Amino acid sequence: MAQDAIDLTGLDSESSVSGSSSGEPVEYRKWKRDLHRCLEGITSSGDFSLARQYQSFINPCLRITGQDDVIPLPLTKRDAEAIRAACREAPFGKGDETLVDTSVRKTWELDAAQFQCTNPSWNRFFDTLLNDVATGLGLQKISAKPHKLLLYEEGSFFKRHKDSEKEAGMIATLVVCLPAVHTGGAVHLSFGTEKREIVTAPASPFDITALAWFSDVYHEVKPLESGHRLVLTYKLFQSSGDERSASFLLKQSQQLKSILEKWRREASMIVYPLDHQYTKSSLSLKNMKGRDRFVCHSLRQTGDACGLYLTLAHMTHEDGDPDDYLNSEKSTTLDTIYSCEGTQIGSNHDVEESQILGSNLFQDRSPDSEDEGEFTGNESMPATFRYHDTVAVLIPKREIYRYLQVDSYSGIRSDEARGLLDMLTKDFRDHPENAVLKSSILQAMTKVLDTIPRSKSGMIYYGNSPRSAQLKVSCTIAKWALEVKQEDLYQKAVKIAMSYQGFPTELLDAVSHFLNETFANSAEDIDWGKWCLGPFLSSTSLGSWFSVSTMITAHLGTKPLQDSFGLWARSQLDVKLDTQTSFGLEDHDFIIANLGRAEINDKMASAFALRGTRDLIFKVLDSIFKARALYSDNVVKSVFEGTLENARSRLALKTSDISPQSSYVLDYSYAYGSRDTDKSTVLWEQFTALINHSLIVGVSDQAIGLIEESHKALIDANSSWPTWNLSDVYKNKLVRDLLAPLASALHTHGVSPTPGIRGFFELLIRCLVHYKVPAYPKKLEGWRHREQGCGSRDCEDCVSLNAFLDSPDQRIWELRAIGRRRRYVDSYLPSTIFKKETLRGRTPYALVVEKRGTEHAEELKTFHQSLKSLENVVAPLQGDACAGILGDAKYRELILFENIKMGAASGTVTGVKRPSDDDIAGDSVRQRR
Repeated sequence: MAQDAIDLTGLDSESSVSGSSSGEPVEYRKWKRDLHRCLEGITSSGDFSLARQYQSFINPCLRITGQDDVIPLPLTKRDAEAIRAACREAPFGKGDETLVDTSVRKTWELDAAQFQCTNPSWNRFFDTLLNDVATGLGLQKISAKPHKLLLYEEGSFFKRHKDSEKEAGMIATLVVCLPAVHTGGAVHLSFGTEKREIVTAPASPFDITALAWFSDVYHEVKPLESGHRLVLTYKLFQSSGDERSASFLLKQSQQLKSILEKWRREASMIVYPLDHQYTKSSLSLKNMKGRDRFVCHSLRQTGDACGLYLTLAHMTHEDGDPDDYLNSEKSTTLDTIYSCEGTQIGSNHDVEESQILGSNLFQDRSPDSEDEGEFTGNESMPATFRYHDTVAVLIPKREIYRYLQVDSYSGIRSDEARGLLDMLTKDFRDHPENAVLKSSILQAMTKVLDTIPRSKSGMIYYGNSPRSAQLKVSCTIAKWALEVKQEDLYQKAVKIAMSYQGFPTELLDAVSHFLNETFANSAEDIDWGKWCLGPFLSSTSLGSWFSVSTMITAHLGTKPLQDSFGLWARSQLDVKLDTQTSFGLEDHDFIIANLGRAEINDKMASAFALRGTRDLIFKVLDSIFKARALYSDNVVKSVFEGTLENARSRLALKTSDISPQSSYVLDYSYAYGSRDTDKSTVLWEQFTALINHSLIVGVSDQAIGLIEESHKALIDANSSWPTWNLSDVYKNKLVRDLLAPLASALHTHGVSPTPGIRGFFELLIRCLVHYKVPAYPKKLEGWRHREQGCGSRDCEDCVSLNAFLDSPDQRIWELRAIGRRRRYVDSYLPSTIFKKETLRGRTPYALVVEKRGTEHAEELKTFHQSLKSLENVVAPLQGDACAGILGDAKYRELILFENIKMGAASGTVTGVKRPSDDDIAGDSVRQRR
């Protein structure tokens, strides 16, 4: 598809939104003065015609003179025939003559004296209608006189003509169409080069439609195709002395247009203060009041023809204290900028004085708000006065993109960008051939995409801007780029839009519509990667990609398109399986859903095993096992076997997996329920479940190999373990969640323990479960006690204390020192072992310490408590399962603690020696070295 080129050379790259601060050229000042005078001269405005429908109205209760019955509405065929019987054929004027000629006009009429509106409430409704007409025509005050009752039937028409001045001062005609079902009969209006068509048929059954136009407007009534149309006509008069006509409006518009067509290049914008103030919620063209309404309507209509946008804004002028001229700082800012529909499209733009029409706007005027000056140090801060105005702002269409506000962190302000882009694209739909407008839209959209925040790696982040807002902006740009065939812009926008949530439905609808319209008969010519998933493939998961592919297929309108896309999608699946560097949890659903498909099973299973993350592999194998009834035994066994072979090193437990450093996270709910749990605990449960499932599906060799691989990885790194601080809580979890269920699974399935399996269990039990295993305490001779204190040889008090404790003969010791030193020594002496007393006879006081002789008894108590605690920890390992793995001797040593208990019984110190790596490794590991 050819890409339309846009010429950007006509834009002034040096122009600035804030305008020039240098002196104004004479021509520029004169041009501004002319524009200001023209706008100030607008006292009213309006249109040369209007049409308005009323669903709620008062029935006029028409009665034909000489008849008793009121004509009901909507008009029936019977009543239409009764009216026709009372009517005459309507004439038309030609020069000084009044003629009846059905080749020019074919209508039935009654004069105003021949009918009456008998409902007293009709006048109140008619006054409302008349006010609407006055506003639409730009008239200050008008009056209406009844003229005719006209009946149109099938074939009725009136050729092109202008209304004659039926009475002096008549300036316009009003036609009120009463409810009467019909088709056809459109009213065509023309004034100058402008032409309009007003259709009354759609609202004819139940609504009143009011039509009005100035007397110098040509109009034509096309033939009525069916039914009847019943209308009241009125002559309109201007009550004030200020006459208005379509010609007056045209002259006023032409004067403004002649000035705007000479728009000065110095003007990046022009600001015109309005007469009234408007709130944020009311600032729109439809809510303009008084003269503001006429001025803004003129500026919008005329400005559009001259390549200008009319926007509305709240402007604030800040001025320092005028009495403090040295510190008087001035600034003027457009706080918020709105489209004519009231949508915010910009904010915080500086305004130069040269850009404001008129002079002395802020002089001889009280400020609207102010900040009182403050005293700071030796000087006072001057007061700040603020002046608030609502203004109309004219901006060249070629410059509008410069008004997109960029935040240093979150990029484009998405709400403003969306408002501006909506305004631009709507304008473009009305003027699709406008190259300047197209260029401005392209500039604006490119600026939006370029300023969406990205990290250094190019990843998009969201800053302070809502994701949904940035997504909508990206989709808006992508859809417009499709419409105008700007492929580069489309690719850029789609890539950003897809980074948020896959393929947004809003964008998918637009793309599929484009493809269905463009390639319905040439499906073979589509570059699917360009229009659909190309920007998406490189950064998305298999699951997201497959979901999007399925949605696109469903949106394609013809089978050739679906078949063409299907072929491309299958080829891209192969590419993705070959090139995606890793597969994560987000790919789980796709892998499970497609595992049984023969055409991709081998390739996908291989890619999953070779490049799947550990979390993904655990989850996929767990899901397959639980749903194994849905697959053939060969598929399940093959996947388990191939995965454990290819991913053994990734699945094996490593030192980081058994580290006691806890990291509490939300557990994976897919396998074990959702709960707050230790990160290591989740992994241990996954590991033991995988071993158990592997044994069940018949891949015991691979399960054994995984345990042996874990043993090798742990033995290679266990030198760092002695630095760990292992609590009983940790030991309990290690036994409960890893060792006990693993031993049970191996025992249940009759697995003979290999040296690697035996080494795995012995390593973890001996080095972790037996961490600081208690030794039977030795009783010291005489009154000797174990050392206390800080251990520093520079601490005289602790050195003196330990000399006392080490003495087999000394039972009482006295420390005469100030309170701080006494309290320090006292803190190291347990009351269960030492009796302590303070002597206050003289200063400094003395701390008297007496050995109670209970130290060994307290140590025995602690020993038995620790041994009991350790027995509770290993209790789940007692039994045939663990005995079969460790062997009798090591089972009695490590699980039953016989060596320790024997030492306690004999009163000797046996302890447990930490073995060398070779002692723990087992024959299989020694052979690998």
